[in-house]
Amino acid sequence: MAERQLNLAPSTNVEAAIYDPDTQRLTIFFLNRGASGFYSGVSEQEALEFERSPSPGRYVHQFLATRFLWTRTS
Repeated sequence: MAERQLNLAPSTNVEAAIYDPDTQRLTIFFLNRGASGFYSGVSEQEALEFERSPSPGRYVHQFLATRFLWTRTS
């Protein structure tokens, strides 16, 4: 299965996100930090929950950042 861009709710923090189910990598592009990077080991179910979240920035802070390893790419 190929990576796909997630359809996120509007956010003041998260510009875009891409999920690759083969590598379980969730790549996130942030607006205000000018940064991007990825979380490793994110299940497809977790990526779907993030995609359906009404607040992507809050979801990153409350759920992803506390459970997955972040690797900054820019």
